Amino acid sequence: MPAPLLVMEVVSPGQTNRTRDYEDKRAQYQMRGILEYWLLDPEQQVVIVLALVNGVYQERQFQSSSRIVSPLFPAVALTAEQVLNPVE
Repeated sequence: MPAPLLVMEVVSPGQTNRTRDYEDKRAQYQMRGILEYWLLDPEQQVVIVLALVNGVYQERQFQSSSRIVSPLFPAVALTAEQVLNPVE
């Protein structure tokens, strides 16, 4: 079964969870060849896009009104604020 193209992960509160989400899962997803991994961190108000390049993730961070840049989905026109604080 091929690896998913994209995984989005909401960072859970607490240091143990943050370590798991930022480090452990990143390593697991990288080994599985997931092409793009988004970390949505409501506590830090940041969206981190990790793109797999030659088997290693390259990271870009987006905050507030910064438009998220996705190598896999260049037509995405969302800001970090829109993703982290959706309007109901």
